Amino acid sequence: MDEPILGNPQPEVQKKPVEDDRKQKVRELLISQGWDLRDITRVWVDVDTKESDFKRKFFRTKKYDQSIAEQTAFVDNTRQYVDYLLLDKKGEPLAVVEFSESAKGMDKGKLKAKEYAEDIKRQTGSQVFIFYTNGSRICFWDYPYETVKLVPTFYNQDYLERVKWANKDREPNARIIEKPVVKRTVEAPKANIQDFAPNKKKGFFGKIFS
Repeated sequence: MDEPILGNPQPEVQKKPVEDDRKQKVRELLISQGWDLRDITRVWVDVDTKESDFKRKFFRTKKYDQSIAEQTAFVDNTRQYVDYLLLDKKGEPLAVVEFSESAKGMDKGKLKAKEYAEDIKRQTGSQVFIFYTNGSRICFWDYPYETVKLVPTFYNQDYLERVKWANKDREPNARIIEKPVVKRTVEAPKANIQDFAPNKKKGFFGKIFS
């Protein structure tokens, strides 16, 4: 067997990106919980939550936009898509799943997933559950009733529907809902000119330092 000549580079083995492995793990976990990614009565992939008509159950996807772009030669790079939209037994939105490439991107993924959920609520009037993950960690958010919690896997359709039914009689957690910050100005105490009268035992400054 011929030995490799020194200085002659050997062919590099193409390594599979870690991101692809994590995405594959997310797909496998969804499938293991009954979320068949090929069944559009259960799951839609890459859904535009701003342009979809959720009441009519028209879900605009990245694949659809790409086909339009091929025909018109126009690409709209401003669109954003939720990675997975999970449906209930009636075909209505039940949960969103957002994938982040790294642990550092989890916070950003949380905000994006919440935005997608709010897009859906504006049309349907119903809350949807939020999952966000980087493939290694999965977070579940029953907004606005519970805080975020780390879970070992995704929940199946039956479990999420039971939680949704139980939430009907619940009040939102006031500590979770974000309220607008109101700037308040503190007014200085107003002095009455009579408070400075020499014949008063306790005038304005007397009130302050008493």
